[in-house]
Amino acid sequence: MCLLIMLLLMAAYDKNPVYHKLSENFDGIDIIIPTSCDAVYNKDAHPQRNRNLQEIKTFGRMN
Repeated sequence: MCLLIMLLLMAAYDKNPVYHKLSENFDGIDIIIPTSCDAVYNKDAHPQRNRNLQEIKTFGRMN
């Protein structure tokens, strides 16, 4: 059985503590939080946030 948990969060939640708390509480979770339009890659940011930014750069934002 596969459990899918979807959290729809606003860009205001695009913060490192949110990514860390979600990954601590839900093992193997894929975190996707919309970033603000001026968000930039940061080597100190959570890896999934940077992945999200790279995917936006590669594929563009969803409309």
